[in-house]
Amino acid sequence: MEECSHRSRLGQWLVPLAFIPLLISNATGCDESASSENVDFRQVRAPYVVDLPQGATICVVTNSISDDLELLSHVREGVKRWKDMSAQLGLKYRFVETEFTEDCPVGDFGGPFIIDIYSTEDSHIIPPNANVKDTLAFTGVPVNSGGIYIEPFNSIYVYPEVDGLGRDEGAHVIMHEIGHAMGFEHTGQATGAHIPNTPQSEANSIMNPALDHMAVGQFSAGDKCALVALFGGRDV
Repeated sequence: MEECSHRSRLGQWLVPLAFIPLLISNATGCDESASSENVDFRQVRAPYVVDLPQGATICVVTNSISDDLELLSHVREGVKRWKDMSAQLGLKYRFVETEFTEDCPVGDFGGPFIIDIYSTEDSHIIPPNANVKDTLAFTGVPVNSGGIYIEPFNSIYVYPEVDGLGRDEGAHVIMHEIGHAMGFEHTGQATGAHIPNTPQSEANSIMNPALDHMAVGQFSAGDKCALVALFGGRDV
């Protein structure tokens, strides 16, 4: 099981990554001339990305954090921004926040497709061998379990420090972790499958491995190109 974390440096859980400098890009849209030969600072994906039927609903379930109003607010805002961007780009999937699993819509094609949110204040839920130093949140990437579909990684773990973040930064952390759960690796990571037509670097990508002044909780131009490339939708 491969897992990723969002920290002051957003690293990866079982395979920690060194800090990758943030380089400013002049990219304003999808880089159709981008070559897959040089993947340095390109947007990259995990070996498997979410593969569900058109129109499937992915539910971010908040029952475990319902008493943590600050964290709940960050999660709701992060999910809302995924939901709005999915609608704007016409992506294959819908994103909703629900309190309970049973509230998640189930279509004719199966489900529910769930990402649970947990607070690490409940120490018993931290998986063994997790790299927790300086971490704000961590999750995993999809795996091929041999089923009909490739589902999102089913859990995101958030540290109490996220409560103290501002609205955009808090949303950014949640958006980043949902990105990992859907199959995105860190922008700028030198390993992984290059996502076609994404720029060489973007200082404001939600999948950058650092939470800094550029982390404004908004999808960058390259992020949108990557979303369209992986999950269908209109050209951007």
